[in-house]
Order: sequence, then C-alpha cells, then structure tokens
Amino acid sequence: MDTFKNQTTQSKVNALIFNFIIQDVQSFSLLEQPAFRNLIEGISGGKTVMCRKSLMRRIEDGFLAMKEKLIEKLQTVSYVCTTADIWTAHNRSFFGMTCACARIKGRHTYDVIAEKIQQIHEMFNIERKVQATFTDNGSNFVKAFREFGPREEVEEGGQMAMKMLGLRMSVPFLMGKRCASHTLNLIASKDLERAVSQGATRKLFYSAMAKCSAIWNKAHRSPLAAEAVEEIMKMKLIIPCVTRWNSEYNAVQKIVSLTDAQLAEVCERLAVPKLLANELAFLNEYAEVLKPLASLQTLNKRLSDKKPHVRFFSEVIETVINAIDSRFQKWFSSREAKLATASSPQFRLWWLPEKEKEDVLRMLVAEALKMEPAVNTTAAAPASSDSGEEDFFSYAMVATPQRKVQVLLLRYNSKIATVAVE
Repeated sequence: MDTFKNQTTQSKVNALIFNFIIQDVQSFSLLEQPAFRNLIEGISGGKTVMCRKSLMRRIEDGFLAMKEKLIEKLQTVSYVCTTADIWTAHNRSFFGMTCACARIKGRHTYDVIAEKIQQIHEMFNIERKVQATFTDNGSNFVKAFREFGPREEVEEGGQMAMKMLGLRMSVPFLMGKRCASHTLNLIASKDLERAVSQGATRKLFYSAMAKCSAIWNKAHRSPLAAEAVEEIMKMKLIIPCVTRWNSEYNAVQKIVSLTDAQLAEVCERLAVPKLLANELAFLNEYAEVLKPLASLQTLNKRLSDKKPHVRFFSEVIETVINAIDSRFQKWFSSREAKLATASSPQFRLWWLPEKEKEDVLRMLVAEALKMEPAVNTTAAAPASSDSGEEDFFSYAMVATPQRKVQVLLLRYNSKIATVAVE
C-alpha cells in the first residue's frame, strides 16, 4: 500500500475520480461528501479530491475533445445516417441524435426541430453526407420533413431559403424516414386496438387484458407481490411500459408461457381474478399472431397462412395486413429500399417476387454503371467463398466489381440502416 501511495500522483487521482463520476453516472455532489473525500485521501496518501467546479471544467474540456474526435472520424466516411428523438426529464427537454445530444428549449414545433437537426449536422460537418434522418411517427417530426424535405421539381441536395417565424434560414433539404420499429409498434397497438375493440372479440379482449393488467399492477406496485410472482415463476414478470416498444406483447407472452398451475397460483397469491379458458386461448392466439418477425414480407405471408386456423383473430389478422400495407406503402414501393436490401448480403434478391427480381437487378447494375470508372461487364466475378459476406457480390450473369457493390451497400443502407425491426 505504501508503494502505491508513493507512486500515485495528483493528476492520476484526478483522472480516476473523473472516470468514476462519468462512467458510473455518479452525482457531482459526491465530491463534497466527507466520507468520499476521506476515502480518496486515505488510499492515495494524502492526495486531495477536486472540487465540483474543477470537475465541471474537466467535463467541458472532455466534451470538446470528444466532439473533435467525432468530427475527424466522420470526415473519413462518405455516407451517414442519423436518428433524431426528443424526450423530457425533470421539466427539461432534450434533442438526441446519433451524433449529438442537446438541450432544446421552448415548444417542440416542426420548425424548431428542422433548425436543430440542421445545426447538429453542420456542427459535425456532415450536412452533405447525411442520406436520411430517422425519427418516430410524431406529427412534429413528420411535418418538419414534409415542410423542409425535397420537392419533386427541385434537384435533391439543393438549397432552399426557408421563412420561419420572421427569420430566414438556408438549409439543404432534410431527408426524413420513419422508423419501421415504431411503425410496427403502432400497428400492434393502435391498429390492433381498433380491430379488437369491435365485433366478436371486443368483450374477450377487454376481459383478458383487464385480468393481465391486474397481475401487472399488483406486481409493479407491491414488492411482496413481485417477490411472490418471482418465487412461482422462477423469473421476473415483465411489466408493460408505454415508451418501450413491444413491451405489451412481451408481457402477454410471459404470462401465456406459464403452466396452468403456475398461473392459477399467481392469481391466487395476488388475489386477482383468474383467467378463464377462452381468455387464455385468446391470449395464446394473440402471442402467436403478433409475434415480431424480421421481415415485413414474411410477416404478411405468415399472417395470411395463420388466418384459416385461428378462432378469434381472423378479422384482426386482416386489419393488421391492411395496416402493414398502408403504413409501409412507401417502403414497399421505394427504389432506395429495394436497392439497399438487394445489395445486402443477408437478403440479396431472394425476398422479391420473381417478376420483380429482374427489375431490381437492372436498377442495381444501372447504379453501379454510374460510378467511376465505368463497370467492365466482362470482368470475372469474385471467387466464391464460405463467408457469405463476399458470395453475394455475384448477381446472376452480370459481373459487378466487388468494390462498387460495397459502395452501393454503404450508400443505400445508410438510408435505411435504422429501420431494422427489433
């Protein structure tokens, strides 16, 4: 210990305290606690603990250094995809992006959002590299990209002067995309609720969900109830959270995974109404029909396949299929989305109907031909390998150099990189 004390410098102690506070998200007031100060001074051989003001200065310096490193790193890439979100905590609003997080003051209106996105893009020198910015389906985000997005009669990437609240702001067009995971969540919540709240399933849906809610509420509000459930289930119960996508589905799935004896004991210990046989059958069908899948095309097909075999969810399945077609119509017809998927090693062309494969293949080759130097269509395709990541670069009989397809992969997948379904 004496050797350690002798080798420890004040700068080393300061660095260790700084890392401890930041990495473990400790309160700054910890620096002023007598016990903490005594601990550091005792094990460091009398070295002192920095004050809160010194810590704040170090945080500011560290932020600026990290920002410069990010800017340097972003200069090495050609294409960037960003995400944007707004949240409120302790009466303060924050605007978060994949490259930045900043305070946002005042109302979260579409013009404030558009200006903040542009400021952050310019701050990191990526305004000409951003292929798309992904957001949720909130009306303020949707309007920001509708008002400040590209017009068909103006070339993409051009400049447009915008008049907002008496101010003029010249910004490149904002390319907005809606997050597929959030859109699927709307289908599984809003559209589903509309479907099951009508017709024969209405009463059954509300009675089954009311009993599930009784279990969730008891387990959430009472530590004793939560311990009882964990003792019976040998695992924690999932409680739905309105801000966490798929949480209600996961919570229902957890309940139907219990044996009849376990579920009966849970209801008895928590003193809540027991689920009836038809309610359990309904919830099992709910979990099976709405099981999240990685591909929307596969989701549509599997839902259609399930329709003849369900008791309660026939109309619900039809509603979900229609909602998928409606909410994802732009994605299904998007040229960019097709090119992004076709250039991906995980998908290539297998997911397309036969009649569309040739069209997408022609689009892919046409994009490669636009790149310099021109593609030599007589060049040999890369040798096949076991990796799969390289095999996909050979499309039908057209030999496209590996590097060009890699660039297409980066360019178009940066436009849809954040829409993968959770």
